[in-house]
Amino acid sequence: MANRKEAFGIWLSDLLVGLALITFDRQVTGLSLDSRDVMVGDLFFAVSGANSHGLNFAVDAFNKGAIAIVYDPLDTAGFCDKSIASEVLIEIPQLSEKMGAIAARFYDEPSSKYCVIGVTGTNGKTSCVQFLQQCLPYSSSIGTLGWGTGKSLAVTKNTTPDAVELQRILAQLQGRGVRHVAMEVSSHGLQQNRVAGVSFDGVMITNITRDHLDYHGGMDNYVAAKLALLTVPEVRFAVVNFSGNFLEQILATIPENVRIWGVSFDGKQRGGVNVLDINAVTCYEGGLCFDVEYQGDRQGVTVPLYGEVNVENVAMVMAALLALGYSLREACVRVQKIQPIAGRMEMFKSKKALPAVVVDYAHTPDALEKLLVMVRQHCEGVIWLVFGCGGDRDVGKRSQMGVIAEQFADHVIVTNDNPRSESEQKIVSDIVSLCDDSKIEVIYDRRRAIRTAIEKAKKDDCVVVAGKGHEEYQELKGERIELSDRKIIAALLASEERSC
Repeated sequence: MANRKEAFGIWLSDLLVGLALITFDRQVTGLSLDSRDVMVGDLFFAVSGANSHGLNFAVDAFNKGAIAIVYDPLDTAGFCDKSIASEVLIEIPQLSEKMGAIAARFYDEPSSKYCVIGVTGTNGKTSCVQFLQQCLPYSSSIGTLGWGTGKSLAVTKNTTPDAVELQRILAQLQGRGVRHVAMEVSSHGLQQNRVAGVSFDGVMITNITRDHLDYHGGMDNYVAAKLALLTVPEVRFAVVNFSGNFLEQILATIPENVRIWGVSFDGKQRGGVNVLDINAVTCYEGGLCFDVEYQGDRQGVTVPLYGEVNVENVAMVMAALLALGYSLREACVRVQKIQPIAGRMEMFKSKKALPAVVVDYAHTPDALEKLLVMVRQHCEGVIWLVFGCGGDRDVGKRSQMGVIAEQFADHVIVTNDNPRSESEQKIVSDIVSLCDDSKIEVIYDRRRAIRTAIEKAKKDDCVVVAGKGHEEYQELKGERIELSDRKIIAALLASEERSC
């Protein structure tokens, strides 16, 4: 939808000061990236989209009431209809890089009103952001699960919303008494300048492993996109996972004026870095226990979460709390109130003779391996894995995930994830291309695949359903159909209990 501003808006000349010379000034009362959503008084951003260019719809936007249309003269992918009055068409070179700043100006720099913490990395972004929201007072989150405060989150189209939508969200949060905003920052969002115009106080780098290489073209570009968040001028502190890849490159990227907090699992210290040392990690039926040492103080932490990867996530959040001025003792008290997140290493258990079922969003090789290792620690029987890979995405990781599935699970059912426009047969073929097939079964229908695993598994076994986590839809042949792993599993377990 178009992004409205209360009262009388802002003069176009003020909005674009320093960016364009305005010869015919007028009031801007809204911003829009989609010509279908344009309303009278809007400024329309005509930029390149996934399938088309905004300039191709400039006339439509103008006829619907857009008072001006800004475009990048260096971007030749779109056709500019010169029949539109010249004073309406405004050229701004490198528009995609400046759009966030324009939107921030329109909404009166909303991010400056909060303490904003940006979380990037391949895995763990959602968990860290949601844990931060649970730990920080008067806080909000923006990310994969949506945006808002508490558990009532509005839907977002992308993990990191587009530059205009993001500023609108930040502006809307002002009326909710928010002081802290924890935000997932994706590599796509960074590459496409969606967070331009956002003032970040802190940055967290969870880990960097293979993902989205179809978009970035290679690991070097992917890593560079992630690390760009560290160079935002306003950043005061950075939290880094010392057990992750590319550590030296990450540390070298952090500007000298930025304070660094690191999470270590081997006791190593680094000059100039505030290090939390995590040790004595124990898994038990109700979750996790571990000790944390920081500047001579030692505290114990117990959380109702599963998987050592969540030790990393919780420790990262503790480091952020320390960076914000909390004591170690207070940070421990806050994180011990953390509750599990839907679709993130979420355990479904039955009181009857049924297997435990774990639902997780793991959709990368690294995340899938860590998930299966975690389940093995809690599973007395064998592991049944149900998973697939998304269509129209990184093809190279499919065979890697197939190998990991075969290596770390006892029984594997390969099924549809979100095939999108791609052939489901081709996706499955890629997944099993390096497997020997002895423990692999293919069931394309995801609902039936989940049911089959639960029916075949014994009481002491564990069924792992990976890839979609919290999602309540499946993208198949250009359509979104209703499908929730969590709802399917809950219904199946309840049905089996009634029939026992």
